[in-house]
Amino acid sequence: VSIRDVVNMLKNVSNERRVTINIGGFDDTAMVTMSEDYFRQILFNIIKNAIEASLDSSEVNIVNIKNQNNRLIIMISDQGEGIPNESRSRIFEPFFTTKDKYSDSGLGLGLSTTKGIVEAMGGSLDFTSEKDKRTTFTIELPANVVREEGI
Repeated sequence: VSIRDVVNMLKNVSNERRVTINIGGFDDTAMVTMSEDYFRQILFNIIKNAIEASLDSSEVNIVNIKNQNNRLIIMISDQGEGIPNESRSRIFEPFFTTKDKYSDSGLGLGLSTTKGIVEAMGGSLDFTSEKDKRTTFTIELPANVVREEGI
């Protein structure tokens, strides 16, 4: 499963919001030692949230970084309004959502479930947020990095 595959799965959502998704930093192809389904779910939840949080006609940026400790780091940034200070400590709690209660975006389980999967795989999930600018989620997973030409 590649990040591009997940982005393609979310094309309708991004087109509806007129959000452009940029993918960068892929000098290496990282092989993550985890279930494809779990990897897909992690990426799907975070990228979908970023699209939904972004303002219409803005961008979501996805950057893949390999660090020296054999870890894969994926940073996903939106161009939304940021996460309010009073919500930041609760953002990973089950059933907590900052979305409109009349929205059909879910039950507030996505980030809680995603964090649980990431941590069960030996990784971490965290975020930074700037009011009226952006939120960036950082996914860090154990990885074996393999160099491939033409990527």
